[in-house]
Formats: sequence, C-alpha cells, structure tokens
Amino acid sequence: MGITLKIGEFEAEALYDSRDTQVACESVEHYDAPVNSCDDNSNTIMITGTKWNNFVREVGLDDLFLGEYGLSERVDTAGALTAKHLERFEQAQEAHVPDLNEDGEDYVKRRLDWLVYWTTWALKYCEYPTFVIT
Repeated sequence: MGITLKIGEFEAEALYDSRDTQVACESVEHYDAPVNSCDDNSNTIMITGTKWNNFVREVGLDDLFLGEYGLSERVDTAGALTAKHLERFEQAQEAHVPDLNEDGEDYVKRRLDWLVYWTTWALKYCEYPTFVIT
C-alpha cells in the first residue's frame, strides 16, 4: 500500500459531503530542496509503507516513526515536529554510510536529506510544524 508523507504547516481540511475533517499539510516546492521520491523538490514523499518502515529501521529512527506513539504508525495522522526530531534526523544523516544502488542512487541519503531539509524549513517558517501521513 502506498503512503504519502508531508512536512509543513498544519492544516485541517473538511471532507467533501461530510462533517469530518482530515489532517493535512500545505504543499510547498523549493527549487533548492533535495529531490524526493517523486523526482521533484516538494515537501511530499510517496512511498510504499514497507519501504518507509524498512528505511526508518535501517537509519535508527524507528522509535520516532513506529510503535504506539510513532509519527507514522497510522495512516491519516499527523504529529508535531520539534527540534528533537531535527536533531535525530541530522544524527542519522551524519551516521549514514553511502550505499549506491545499480543506478548510482543512494535512496537512503535522499530520504535523510529530505527529512532534514523540510524539518529545518518547517521549524523555521511554520507556526505549527507538522509531519502528516496519508
């Protein structure tokens, strides 16, 4: 199953023909942001749940994203981002040993760069910096 991850300003969206709302994040694209899994420079990643879970385990961030209080434990949820999250993302980024695949890409580095860039931006520019998974 595919999931969408976003980092940015918290938004609540009304669902069409319903009194329900869903948590969302504004869409943002920066020309200098790291290229994400969608091959653009936006604050959005689309990935399979299995690949995301394997990634966070590989880089030692599973305690932040998985488990009862993890940021990505449930689909259609959000979590507040803090300076502690950024610190952990930067530590994982610094500890990462490059591992290129057959196409010459290091997708782990790409995801870590994305997390650090957008979390830094959200903490600096968003009133309610948020991580959203749908």
